[in-house]
Amino acid sequence: MKKPHDQHGSTGKQTPVIALKTLLLSISLLLFNGCTTEPASEGQIGAWVGYQEQQLSESSYQLSYTDKADPADEKAAWSRVEGLWQQRAQELCGSDNYMSSKMVYDTPCRTHYAVYGAYLRREEQCLLELSGVVQCQ
Repeated sequence: MKKPHDQHGSTGKQTPVIALKTLLLSISLLLFNGCTTEPASEGQIGAWVGYQEQQLSESSYQLSYTDKADPADEKAAWSRVEGLWQQRAQELCGSDNYMSSKMVYDTPCRTHYAVYGAYLRREEQCLLELSGVVQCQ
């Protein structure tokens, strides 16, 4: 029995080329959609850079600052991280009259995937992370 044609003369069958194009388009949309809807804290290096703080009491905070590592000059990079951590501590306390404790220096490496044209590339970025408790005086 012959299949009825639709209004455009098609029998409902797809040629292999059209099926392949449809499959590639679907995969591309899924990849791009996955990249754009993924939480920033998991998918983008820039989202990992900056401050995180949590108020522990009326006058104390858990404070972290994360920045990109600079393999060419790690000492200068750590100095920048320490300076920015101290600047934020002063802002939280309203002055430079604070005590810091439980300081942790860490160098976490994070993996993310970047799309370059038709290619998906895995990249690793190492960061500098300084965290500790700020006790305002």
